[in-house]
Amino acid sequence: MQYGETDKDNKLARYQEFDPPNISIVSEYTHLLDDIADAYVCGSYYSALTGACSLGERIFNILIIGLREHYRYHSSYKQLLKGSFRNWDKAIGVLKDWNVLDDKLERDYRQLAVLRNESIHFGSLAN
Repeated sequence: MQYGETDKDNKLARYQEFDPPNISIVSEYTHLLDDIADAYVCGSYYSALTGACSLGERIFNILIIGLREHYRYHSSYKQLLKGSFRNWDKAIGVLKDWNVLDDKLERDYRQLAVLRNESIHFGSLAN
């Protein structure tokens, strides 16, 4: 009922198929994951996608910034000395090299990166 009665059967189906990732290590962002799930259940797919992309990017930035001093002698360290990381390929590769991401999570992040690039960074808006 929290999602309203309009289109309730489809909302219920989307609610039942939503399988949220376990991000308990970053519990301060659970409310954002809830927002993403709510958008998806309500059929606001673009909002759900952009939210998932933003949260995914935020999480890998937290991981890189928090862990990079522990990988000071790793070959990728010099690439990571400053700021946050918007280059998903680079960030995913570094986290994979550090064994922070397993194969499945790497694949999931790379799939999300494709969706992000196609949906958010789709090129020129000029006709």
